[in-house]
Parts: sequence; C-alpha cells; structure tokens
Amino acid sequence: MRGSGRAVVGAAVATLVIGVLAGCSDQTGDDDGGNDNRSAAQNGRQNSGKDGGAESGGKDGGKDAGATGPAASSGKQVGAKGTACTLPVTFDLAKSWKAGAIEETGSDDPEVAELLEELTKQGEVRLTCELDAKPAGHVGFIRVYTGKASAGGGDSRKVLEGFVADADQPAGQKYSPVKAAGLNATEVTYTTHNKETDVTKEERALALVTPQGAVVVHLGGLDTEEHRAMVPAFELAKKTMAVPTA
Repeated sequence: MRGSGRAVVGAAVATLVIGVLAGCSDQTGDDDGGNDNRSAAQNGRQNSGKDGGAESGGKDGGKDAGATGPAASSGKQVGAKGTACTLPVTFDLAKSWKAGAIEETGSDDPEVAELLEELTKQGEVRLTCELDAKPAGHVGFIRVYTGKASAGGGDSRKVLEGFVADADQPAGQKYSPVKAAGLNATEVTYTTHNKETDVTKEERALALVTPQGAVVVHLGGLDTEEHRAMVPAFELAKKTMAVPTA
C-alpha cells in the first residue's frame, strides 16, 4: 500500500478517493496528520488522566513500547456482526477510540481504481476497518486488514512478511510467535521511513489466519511518540481477540 517506489498521490485525486471511501467519512487523514491534529494530541496528553483509551501510554509511553499493558476498554466490541466492522475476529475497542468500516468500493475510472488499490491493499490483505485515536487525544489509527485464509499459504508469519515488505522502507523487523484468539499468530515491530518527510518511525503489526480468513492488525501513528502512546490500545485488541463462534 505504501511501498517506497509508489507515486505520490495528488491532493485533488486523494480528496476524490476519500469521498469514495464513504465508510469512514470523518477519518480523512493518514497517520501523518496536520498541525491541528498535532495540537489535539498534545492537549490529549496533558489531559490524559481525564480521557480513557490510550491514556496509559501517556506522553512518555514507556521506553519499552509494550510495557504499559492494555488500555481500558470502552465496553464496545469490534468485529462481530452488528458492530462498526464485521471481521474474522472480535476484540475490545479502547475507551474513547472510534471504529469505522472501510467499504470495498470500485470505480469505472482506471486512475481512481488504481489509487483505491494503492490505498487499501498491502501485501495479500486489504484494509477493512479503522480505529481512530483522535477522540482519545492521539494522532493515528489501528488499522485492520483482512484477506483469504489461503494468504501466505495459511502461515501468519508469511502474511506478515508480505505486509511489511509493502511498507515505506521497512527496517529492523523483529518477528515473534504469539497467541491471539487462541491461535498461533505472529507479531512484528519495525520502523518505516518516509522519503518525502524524512521521518523514521516505529510501527507494529499482528497477523493470524482464521478459518474465516487472514487478519493483520496494524498500529502506526504520526510519529514514534504517538505510536508508543497508542500501544496500550493495540495490546487491548490482542488480549481480548477471539474468533466468533457463529
């Protein structure tokens, strides 16, 4: 989706595509939000004791990005039928975060169709759900990608390797076998580098393959500081993940 060799999206076309992706009308920015979003995030950090969600990361976020433990739950679930996103897995949404589905939308315009592909597909999986951290005072998203159960030959690590390879200049990948939803899964931490902004930042992702399909849960962020502050929401998703029985 964001491979280093891909062309920069023009503002006019990007605006058009945002309109096409109607599932998240109020989630118009990428992780690299503007100055207004940055100010909102800073204010959110200052008031983190008042707002739940990712507050357990706070400004410091912990030297070890995963050391802060899971965030407080909103009491809402993502993934089950009738929730904001229907997915092969379910998990708890962190307090104050907002979930929205990304509808798979085609276009008769070849340029727009290609751009939609660029924006929504990474490796063998496609973006289907976004969890927005802005209401919790942070700038970034947890994004959920889904694909066929045959992705990566049914191997979660291969699914994840393909996903990371399609990122902006990935480096320092550290893969770990983990359990999620009672299944064998793979987690990775790594950095990406954006040539246009000359920013290197931490990212992480979790992949598993269920009978209903492959799932990748990705956490980015405006920068490494924002990323670390949002790790508790990612940990909550991982800890509470389950495969629906029906």
